Amino acid sequence: MGMKKAESASWRTLVSFWLFGLCNNLPHILMLSAAEDINAKGNSAHHKEIYENGTCPLRHGVSHCGAEKSTGIILFADAFPSIIVKILVMFFAQNVSYTVRHSVIVTIQVIAMVIVACTESYPVAVFAVGLALCGVGLGESTFISFSSYFSRSTTIAWSSGTGAAGIVGSALYAALTEPQIVNLSPKNALLVMLVFTFTLGLTYWFLLDHPQNLYRIFQAKYNRDAEMTMKIMREKPKVRETTLKEKVILIKPLLRYLLPVMVVYIAEYTINLGLIQLIVFDCAHGFNLSKTSQYRWFQSIYRVGAFASKSSLSLLDFPVWVLYIFPFLQIMNAAIFFSETLLLFMPHIMVAFGLILVAGLYGGSAMVKCVSHVHKIVEPDIKEFSLAVVATTNGMGVLFASFTGIWFHDIICKTIG
Repeated sequence: MGMKKAESASWRTLVSFWLFGLCNNLPHILMLSAAEDINAKGNSAHHKEIYENGTCPLRHGVSHCGAEKSTGIILFADAFPSIIVKILVMFFAQNVSYTVRHSVIVTIQVIAMVIVACTESYPVAVFAVGLALCGVGLGESTFISFSSYFSRSTTIAWSSGTGAAGIVGSALYAALTEPQIVNLSPKNALLVMLVFTFTLGLTYWFLLDHPQNLYRIFQAKYNRDAEMTMKIMREKPKVRETTLKEKVILIKPLLRYLLPVMVVYIAEYTINLGLIQLIVFDCAHGFNLSKTSQYRWFQSIYRVGAFASKSSLSLLDFPVWVLYIFPFLQIMNAAIFFSETLLLFMPHIMVAFGLILVAGLYGGSAMVKCVSHVHKIVEPDIKEFSLAVVATTNGMGVLFASFTGIWFHDIICKTIG
């Protein structure tokens, strides 16, 4: 496949990037969806019984703090390793083969998922969450940068896949562990999800139309065919040689797009992993769902919103200035959820479900617009690096949200007792 074909993005390429987004991001979704179950590994036998008995709270307004750890701890274990890996990839990984990176991604994710599923130790589980997200962070930076060798449509396919990961991961995990549906243990549910990690490996090696202008240079050098080498070198997209200082300078023009998205993600994940944990409805107003089931379905519905917004850019491409409105809207959403933890004014869980759906719409729209816009406006010789920078944006927002989530959890629990 030459340069012309790479620009047109075959159906195999688009499907591959959609699957990259789906399968690579699934461990991230699973770690967040399973945060309550992972926390249970560190609770007493009494608290584990409460987590696993599948009963809904009988009364509304009861404090759900107790001895529970904030799910923000899981968010920190999720976000911190991922952002470190993304920064390292952004500055230092341009000369590492995409095939090598992909092999590392798949290996790390398989090992981490098995450890999280099988261990009974809370510290080991948290370590494995961090390991899994190292793989996810490497994958996100790798695949977004990889899209620079293809048309802009691959970024939309990738973003749609990440949105689908939210729905598939959270809804499937909720359904598999829901006592009223499949009723698998969290351990077995996580092990079932390994099928997506294996799909990630197979997609890269057997489905993707690899751009020959990127890979054939190695074959040409091996064959010592000077004419072929020169031809492929001319086809290979030029990448600007930059020092570390120059790369930092290249980030500055992107901040106008990155900062609004980061604020959106801070507010968004403060809701998801700091506030939702403390919003629990009783049987009459919560569809008879248990505390952990409510948490899982909150995550699932939020992901539906993210998927819908990430998949709609090709149909509804809003102007870039809308990026600056999303932070204010998401902060207002977070304020409503914070007020609910203290005042309990929502009449039914459906209201909270509607608001969490909107949170997903805001976050997904902001991220996909940022990725697509940067892919369109930056110069070709710095596109790979610029997209790697964008890949760190949501991670930074999630990392900061882990601190705000823990902070709000402590404030609320001290207030309501």
